[in-house]
Amino acid sequence: MKTKILIIFFSVLSLSISIYHFYYFNNSKMAITNTAPVIYKVLEKKINRGSGLSYVLKVLYNDKKYWVDITEKTFYKLDNDKFPDLYYSETLGTVITNWESKKAFRIFMFFSMFFSITIIMLLYPIIRLGKIGNDYGVK
Repeated sequence: MKTKILIIFFSVLSLSISIYHFYYFNNSKMAITNTAPVIYKVLEKKINRGSGLSYVLKVLYNDKKYWVDITEKTFYKLDNDKFPDLYYSETLGTVITNWESKKAFRIFMFFSMFFSITIIMLLYPIIRLGKIGNDYGVK
């Protein structure tokens, strides 16, 4: 019984994470395809060292400061004055890069697959019981 409760918990958790990232991906993709890149000023770039390396860029757009995730390649291109295209999403209320949209889609796909696996794990005993019942002539 505890196992089923854990499976249901992880199923709901993965569904909520995938819905959130699908919402983020959908709105960021609409902003990227429907708007032109914004003009911004780079305030700071830094490498965050936590459980792994992440590269962030602090930008100023419309007198507001935003932290934007960037790739390692983009981070080192900034030294040669090659700046990434940034887009403003009104629904998300933030500045985004094309890479952030791709990252949100990948996270959405991963947790959608995880959700599917947990649903299959929940339904497997029911499917197995149905097959056993048919073996004995029960319909």
